[in-house]
Amino acid sequence: NANYGKLRQLHAAERHFKVADWHLFQGALPKELTHERWVAKALTGTQIGRGKTFFVKEVDPTKLDVSYPWFLQKKIEGQDEVTVVYANGKIFAYRYPRAEISDTLDVRKATIDNPSKWVPCELSTAEESAIRAFMSETGYGFGRFDFIRKDGELWFLELNPNGQWAWLDENNANGLIASIADLILADDRRLTKKTENG
Repeated sequence: NANYGKLRQLHAAERHFKVADWHLFQGALPKELTHERWVAKALTGTQIGRGKTFFVKEVDPTKLDVSYPWFLQKKIEGQDEVTVVYANGKIFAYRYPRAEISDTLDVRKATIDNPSKWVPCELSTAEESAIRAFMSETGYGFGRFDFIRKDGELWFLELNPNGQWAWLDENNANGLIASIADLILADDRRLTKKTENG
């Protein structure tokens, strides 16, 4: 799954979720980007510069230096950020109201400032089915999804296959920590058995 990067994720996600239009470009500005509102996003999780993080930011595409490779996505004006941890078949969903993070488009910064704003939320049966289908298609057994809920519908942003999650359920009130621990123990037993069998 190491090669299932962001662009392949987006293509797969289009079969299961709503996905905002996006463009990866360099050298020339696609004509579509002169309309609507767009945000710049990092294409990978790699830090830039000296340990800096590329936060999501609304941009004017006509003012970008096209000699740089840009990944832009149409801005989604939603009501809630929704993150979903998928751990070996179990689903844990949490939401963060967009109104609480009006000073930034990037929920990562807001989470650092106010992690307790993430609260458990319900997903519909159809949404859980879409998540399971996406994970089955991509082959992942673990990951943390990022969505925006707009007018009652989930819009896919990305799946982080190594996503951080502990702040969502610090006291294991919803069983997230126990499920991750079980997953780690099962994986450890599998690896130990594989080593013993040569």
